[in-house]
Amino acid sequence: MINVLCFGDSNTWGAVPVKTYGVNLRYQLEARWPSVMQKALGAHWHVIAEGLPARTTVLADAVGGEHFAGLGYLKPCMLSHTPINWLVVMLGTNDLKRQFDLEPQDVAEGLDRVLIEAKGVADLTGDALKTLVVCPPPLTETGVFATMFRGASDKSRNLAGPLEVVARKRKAAFLDAGKIIVSSKTDGIHLEPDQHDLLGKAVAAALTRLEAER
Repeated sequence: MINVLCFGDSNTWGAVPVKTYGVNLRYQLEARWPSVMQKALGAHWHVIAEGLPARTTVLADAVGGEHFAGLGYLKPCMLSHTPINWLVVMLGTNDLKRQFDLEPQDVAEGLDRVLIEAKGVADLTGDALKTLVVCPPPLTETGVFATMFRGASDKSRNLAGPLEVVARKRKAAFLDAGKIIVSSKTDGIHLEPDQHDLLGKAVAAALTRLEAER
């Protein structure tokens, strides 16, 4: 059995694009991209979805709290699911919120800390861990999140480069989701069902190829 831990934010959680602020809906399990990935990979793989809406790489949300910082939760998360063969990390969108005022390079530095932590946990458990970094697709400043993400659309379009540099430095594989999917026109951040389907199949294909090269 090949165990895969998908560590991400609301798109890994399966959030439906938001029309009314505060009304948060979730796709059915089978429609979420980690489930699509599981189906595409088959029974020899076990996909674990660990998504949290508003999760960042390392930043505590000024309004929501410290638990949104992915770095703080990664170690207990990994320890609870060991053994892990593959860690798929798709974070970065929420780091671009207006409250944080970060540039793409800053987000990449946060990802770097996450990858260092992941390696440390794998060293502790003895897991032969490999990592795939997935850069989220560019966002658009529209709908209910337009103010929250003011100024972030241009930054999100320039995120893939710095994230790929960090991934390569930490010997992780890299996938630019922005070349495969687009964010919803409804809220500019979340994914429509067809995009979950495309992403899940793309990540499954990448992992199948990478596992064959191990």
